[in-house]
Amino acid sequence: LLWRPARLQRGGYGERALALHPVAPDYYHHYLAVSYTAAGAYQRALEQCQSAPMSIPEHAALRTVILNEMGKKTEARSAANEFIIRAEGSWAGHDPFDPSMALAWYGQILVVADNRRRQRYTTQIAKLLGLTPYELVS
Repeated sequence: LLWRPARLQRGGYGERALALHPVAPDYYHHYLAVSYTAAGAYQRALEQCQSAPMSIPEHAALRTVILNEMGKKTEARSAANEFIIRAEGSWAGHDPFDPSMALAWYGQILVVADNRRRQRYTTQIAKLLGLTPYELVS
């Protein structure tokens, strides 16, 4: 899905998979939202996020990026704070929880092949949270 932005703009494999699956799991919507975000189709990405009320931290982080890209800064900041709350609630890292560590983790697990785009997404979240952006390690 990530490699065909033009096809994503008009619908495609991801939406077809949703149509074929009688009870599509939330992660289908999440990964389709990731694909739409990478393609710049933010409204469609947001619709997919809203179709999957997932409680995992990375879903809130993705919503942060989508809302920020749409210019909805207040909602994006709220989603960024939700990301940190969810990450802290499920943190199993070796060190005590720190928001910057959660953001570093998100940068590592984000399913976007383009490192510049991943960097842009994590930088947006960092700025909304008042954290210093950092360089992702490839």
